[in-house]
Amino acid sequence: MIIESFDNSKLKLVRKLSTKKIRYKEEKYIVEGIKILNHAIDLGAEIEFVLFSTRVFEVSGGRGIVKRIYKENLEYAQVDDVIFDKLADTVTNQGIIAVIKIRSLSDEIDFENLKNKCVFVDSVQDPGNLGTIIRTADASGFSDIFLSKGTVDPYNQKVIRSTMGSILNTNIYLINDNSSFIKELKQNGYQIIATEADTNISYNNVKYNDKVVLIVGNEGNGIEDDIIKEADISVKIPIEGTAESLNAGVATGIMMYKIKEIIESK
Repeated sequence: MIIESFDNSKLKLVRKLSTKKIRYKEEKYIVEGIKILNHAIDLGAEIEFVLFSTRVFEVSGGRGIVKRIYKENLEYAQVDDVIFDKLADTVTNQGIIAVIKIRSLSDEIDFENLKNKCVFVDSVQDPGNLGTIIRTADASGFSDIFLSKGTVDPYNQKVIRSTMGSILNTNIYLINDNSSFIKELKQNGYQIIATEADTNISYNNVKYNDKVVLIVGNEGNGIEDDIIKEADISVKIPIEGTAESLNAGVATGIMMYKIKEIIESK
């Protein structure tokens, strides 16, 4: 059977999940594409269902992912090509969409199970920047990621595409009370490092502890004052050229790898 109408309950849900409010109410989000769906299956993600059109059979790996859907006994449905194209978020889509369960929305954090290197993202607004930060955090071992209320939703489709699958590898926590949470981090032995333009301390001249949380801020306004005052130290990446500042995603990547390098060299 091929779904040929938006009256179908699965299609209605996918359309609703384009809204942040519904994503958090349903605790589900959408991924598009063969690679990320394969990765989700590999990791044992809770896949609610998969939708595909005939286009999936025309792209590399398409027949393989459909066979895998059958093998893994995942719930699925085929969708009329025209309807699917209206459903997909990308213009040039691969003909496959999956709805995945968000692992956790709890703001209760088990500090004993956190990694020693974490990143706190405060009010980053650009989906591409947050996606880059999540992807680089995954690559550099900062896989526990804390997001303040003002940060763009990590389950936004643009963010998910920018993570290139790392959304599935990382632990994302939504923080309601920044100051209280940072105080808890400090009580649990974490050194709090803030990135700030208005400091004379270079990121090269700091002794980073084995347990560290890097805080990065909004593209234009930086880190909120209530967070800055809780930091153990504020550092900056020196700029030798004429650029006014670094892109938030790039700066975060530089900092994470510098901290990783110094900690591992001890």
